[in-house]
Amino acid sequence: MLMPYFKKILYKISFAIGQRLIAEKMIGIVECENVEITMFGGNAAEQIYKKHSAPHRIFPFVGSKTLGVALATVPGETDEIFKGKRFHEARRKTNRARREGFKCEKALSMKYLDDIYSIHASTSIRQDRPVADNMLDVNEIRKFCEKNTLIHGVFDRNGKLKAYAAGVVCGEIFVLKRCIGHYESLKCGIMFLLVFELLVEMVRHRKLHGIPLWIQHDMFFARTAGARQFKKEAGFRPYRVKWLWSDQNLYR
Repeated sequence: MLMPYFKKILYKISFAIGQRLIAEKMIGIVECENVEITMFGGNAAEQIYKKHSAPHRIFPFVGSKTLGVALATVPGETDEIFKGKRFHEARRKTNRARREGFKCEKALSMKYLDDIYSIHASTSIRQDRPVADNMLDVNEIRKFCEKNTLIHGVFDRNGKLKAYAAGVVCGEIFVLKRCIGHYESLKCGIMFLLVFELLVEMVRHRKLHGIPLWIQHDMFFARTAGARQFKKEAGFRPYRVKWLWSDQNLYR
């Protein structure tokens, strides 16, 4: 752990040069907990393992998804999800989404191509960057849906898809490949409802198969403070991960 004195100095320097995020990343990476996570499963899991453990494009001496990985633990029981004082905001926002008529359920992605496009196009900027071209290309969206046939979706009172997540169980971890919501509905708590229901599903899966133990939402130190705050409130923390691969069967 960094001493408070050195943290203070680092933050002062970062403010002076206008790079607070750099300081947060440096401090967070130094202080984050070390974990080992074993992946196993089919071809999709193996491809994710290879991408996660491949050399970083800028710092090739570490893996591309190694430092500051956003992880949340999968509880043993559903009544442990968002439990405790630190999840006050997560519970409040989840309950708000429910009061406003949103519900979460599994769906076939191909049935909601138009809604998925509307979600992607609901804002031109995400994470301080223009929305990627492939997110607004109907053919690319269709390809994604063909590869990810089943999604977890958040629907409004009229049955319109307002947020969705797609992922895959890779041994000890459920990796979110995409988790995104309609910009105008984010303030209603839809993403917290989505994470809550994803955890419910993962708890059930863990009871049946003993896995997964973790859920990953990309990297913790997102470009915007809002995205980092969301991950923190939803229970994600930054970890330094050593990825391992096993040839064992996914279900044991």
